[in-house]
Amino acid sequence: MASYKETIEQLFALQSKGIRPGLKNTLDHLVRLGSPHTRYPTIHIAGTNGKGSTSAILSHILVSGGYSAGLYTSPHLVKFNERIQVSGRQISDRAVVTTARRVWAISKKRGAGPTFFEFATLMAFEYFKEKRVDIAVIESGMGGRLDSTNVVTPLVTIITNIGRDHTATLGSTIGKIAAEKAGIIKESVPCVTAETNREALSIIRKVCKERGARLYRYGTEFNTRPSDTKGDGFFDYEGIVGIGGIGSIGGATMAGRTIKNLKCGLRGAHQIINSACALAALELISAGQSNSGNKEEPSKLPFQLPIAALRTGLKSVKWPGRVEIVGTRPTIILDSAHNEEAAKVLSQTLRSFSYRKLIVVAGVMEDKECSKIFASLAPLIDTLILTRPNYQRAATIEQLRVSLKSLKRFNSTVIECETVSVACEAAMGLAAKSDAVLVTGSIFTLGEAMEWLDRVGRNL
Repeated sequence: MASYKETIEQLFALQSKGIRPGLKNTLDHLVRLGSPHTRYPTIHIAGTNGKGSTSAILSHILVSGGYSAGLYTSPHLVKFNERIQVSGRQISDRAVVTTARRVWAISKKRGAGPTFFEFATLMAFEYFKEKRVDIAVIESGMGGRLDSTNVVTPLVTIITNIGRDHTATLGSTIGKIAAEKAGIIKESVPCVTAETNREALSIIRKVCKERGARLYRYGTEFNTRPSDTKGDGFFDYEGIVGIGGIGSIGGATMAGRTIKNLKCGLRGAHQIINSACALAALELISAGQSNSGNKEEPSKLPFQLPIAALRTGLKSVKWPGRVEIVGTRPTIILDSAHNEEAAKVLSQTLRSFSYRKLIVVAGVMEDKECSKIFASLAPLIDTLILTRPNYQRAATIEQLRVSLKSLKRFNSTVIECETVSVACEAAMGLAAKSDAVLVTGSIFTLGEAMEWLDRVGRNL
């Protein structure tokens, strides 16, 4: 049997195949595995930003409610195992080896072998079957329509929001990108969204209408408002009218249609919106309003979520690299903002922090609009340290320097460091105890920063 190290090396060797949009290859391999993706109900999530956080929120609430919940996300920060979890526990090294071996066995029989992402997706579906999960939360990789996760017929779909990202593959306009994300919408399966852009929302509505999928929008069919009795960060969830949802079964009842004084374990006002989308999806499922894909037989799965479990699950959510504080004196913040929209949200969240100066370590992928990311953060930056993670798609420091020159006003100090670890060392050397150090720009940059922090003994 191959070792874990050998298995991971074989897996990452598949990255040489690049990205191959389409579902046929994944479906062919799933059939050879015995169609594991059909053995348990799923929730499918797409979006430009927020889909990982929303997936984590769903998983934590379901586990808090006593369910065995699979969670498949991408990419990982430090270790491949992060991508595949059951009830909050990452797949073990041994299970990576044995699950990969089963997928290798069927992938070598005939036809085109899987790409890296296809292989990881196959592993997740197979592992969830083996663990007999009650439900699996599936985050799409890139796009949705042709993403290899789009082989499931979920109980409900969620589209968090849509922005300009992966434009070379998904299209250069919001409309084209929206059409790809909306590709996860299935016939008669309800769709929850937080999207507000008129063009994107129009396309989501159109696809829902064509497929007989009812659309539930944040701010319309469900909403949140700041708590009037608790402090900052607490909110009230205003549920979907007329479906008797979360807490209406399982030993607790809703006060009218509102659940008061909730708090998400993730920082930022945007996480309240992500929480609301997760709650709306769970409300639809627990009220039996979701659909198994069969028009004649709506879901009757007994997902009962007492409000106490919901509160606990939501408050306990942890998701690495999302405005994550990993050190104090100075404050060390990790955030995976990798496009303009995410950088704007990060900028808004940082304004609620207290610090003297902000030192930013930034490494970005070359296909991103680097200048717009920097522009969103520029008013807050005192010192910017440009770096490059050890990843083939990473922008060079020269490319980052050029993108900075396009900004009309950027007078902060700029330092260049060849590696993320050297950049982190430089940032910590500059920072006073009252300062903040932010590492951002890419999940790959964060991964290397976390490895460096681990080596130097910072508490992660």
